[in-house]
Amino acid sequence: MTSKYAAAAELIKNFITNNMNDEKIDLNTPWLLYCRKVECLFANDPDVIVSYNNNEPKVALYVSTIDKAKALSKILPKEKIFDNVTLKIDVIAPDFDKASTADLVRKAFKGNDILDKVFSATDPTGNDRTYASFKARACQYLADDISDPYGNETMLAADIAKDVFGDRLKGVFICTESISTYNGINWSDTKEEHHACGSCDKDCCDK
Repeated sequence: MTSKYAAAAELIKNFITNNMNDEKIDLNTPWLLYCRKVECLFANDPDVIVSYNNNEPKVALYVSTIDKAKALSKILPKEKIFDNVTLKIDVIAPDFDKASTADLVRKAFKGNDILDKVFSATDPTGNDRTYASFKARACQYLADDISDPYGNETMLAADIAKDVFGDRLKGVFICTESISTYNGINWSDTKEEHHACGSCDKDCCDK
């Protein structure tokens, strides 16, 4: 063996000997090694912070973007089993957790025209409120209702939303959009509607 390789071998031998005698060196548990693998994998990702400690079998990934958080939550396992230890894996999106209920309603109904708008206003008692205003639209569903010849139940969209969400929309009041009324008559229902069919001779028809 050349002197170069002999010196290298001696250095490795001394390193192993010194560390084996060091009482501070502990064997790492398999779940802790897994946490470190996760940390290594996302070390250069500015949108992800990996958090864990040596005493609790749990690792959390704090993700700053909703889309990435959703993707990670779908492809990462919820837990990993190492013999008799179960490591819990959580994906957390701080921005999503801090989003107001009003923002969540807007996102939940984005592209769904059954929601009119979400806005803040002063109620008749002078208090400021946040409202989720649904379209003045009747929704019908099969409900075995014997009072209806077809067994259907018909409700306003807002009333259905109240049943569906219950008390989950804290701080947001569900209501129905305001429509023009006079003596209880919805004037939008009294207007004749004509379509650009090309065969209508009435002035209101757009040909």
